[in-house]
Formats: sequence, structure tokens, C-alpha cells
Amino acid sequence: MQRQIIIGLVLTLAIVVFVPIYWLAEPSRQEAAKERLLHESVEHGAEVYAQQCASCHGAEGEGLIGPALQDTPLDAATFEKLVRRGVPGTVMTAYAVEEGGPLKNTDIAGLTNLAMHWELAPEEDAATESETTQAETTTEPAPSSSAAAESYSTSCAACHGANREGVDGLAPALTPDSLGDRSHADITAIVTDGISGTSMPAFEGSMTADEIDALVTFLKEVAP
Repeated sequence: MQRQIIIGLVLTLAIVVFVPIYWLAEPSRQEAAKERLLHESVEHGAEVYAQQCASCHGAEGEGLIGPALQDTPLDAATFEKLVRRGVPGTVMTAYAVEEGGPLKNTDIAGLTNLAMHWELAPEEDAATESETTQAETTTEPAPSSSAAAESYSTSCAACHGANREGVDGLAPALTPDSLGDRSHADITAIVTDGISGTSMPAFEGSMTADEIDALVTFLKEVAP
């Protein structure tokens, strides 16, 4: 009986001592968890940005065809609304799945967090550079027509139209008929080097030579 009383006293003492310590530490644990989730969301947003936004807003959010997204004056709610619904009358289309776009809620949340916390965007490290170098020196199969269509969707559609029909006052159509007698080499040079003084950027660096070649073939030979 005495032993049970002693055990009970020890357990009570443990509760009295450790429960307050746990609750004192809980806010810092919650803050650390929020910080970790924010970093993960920004990292995901950076991946989505590179695929969907960089061709118009610049690789580092510095602005190109579209406005700069670093140090944006927009608040998070307004920014998210614009990504979801687009801007009528401009090339900024709606990106939310429910609006007919390609992005899920987690993708849009990541983009919003990236825009609000650009300083948290992951930087290319030595490991990434090593992987890039290895990829460049490794012989891989030429990109397929479906891969070229994906390249067009992510890098060109915002300016040239989802169906390659062109956008008045911004960019021409890119169909076999509209390209006419333009040679494969001429189009490759434009995609690779861009056109100075226009909104057509250079894709050398963001696309490999094989990807550009496959894209040009797709544009010249595959009808929308």
C-alpha cells in the first residue's frame, strides 16, 4: 500500500513538473512547424513558377513580358485571386483548375507564398549544378512530340495562344500554315536567341538544344 502511494506521488510530481514545461515549449514548436511548412510551400511554388510563369515574369521574378513579381505591391489575397482568375483583356489567363487552368490549390498557395517571401526561394546549389552538368553530358533520347507540346504549353502559350493562334498586338500565330516558308534554322535561331527590342525572350539556357529542335519541328509540322 505504501509503495502504491509513493508511486502515485511520483507520477503526480512528474505531471506537475513536466506538463507546464511542455506547454511552455509548445508555442515554439508550433512556430517551427509553421516556418517549415512555409519553406516547403515556397520551394514548391518555385518549381511551379519555373514551369508556368518564368517565361513571362522572368527567371528571378524580375519582370519580362509580365510585371516583376519580386517585391510585388500586391497583398497575398489579391495576388492569389489574380493567379486563380487571371486578368481579363490581357495575356494573364486563369490558372486555377476550377477556372480551366492547370494549377491545384497547393500550387497556387506555393506561388503566393513565393511572391510574398521571395527571399526564401531555394538557390541552385553545387549538387544541382553537378546534376545539370551530368545531364548535359549524358546522351538522352530526343524529346517526343508530346514533350514538345508540353514545352509550348509552359513556355509559349501565354503569348502565342493556347492553340498557337497568336495574340493580336503581342505575338504571331505558330502553326504550320502561318510559319509558311520560314526555315527550321530560322525559327530555331529566333527561339534560341530571342528577338531584340521585342517581348520575344531567348530560350537558350532554359531549354536544351534538343528541346528547341523538337519544339520547332512540332510548330512546323504538327497542326493544332
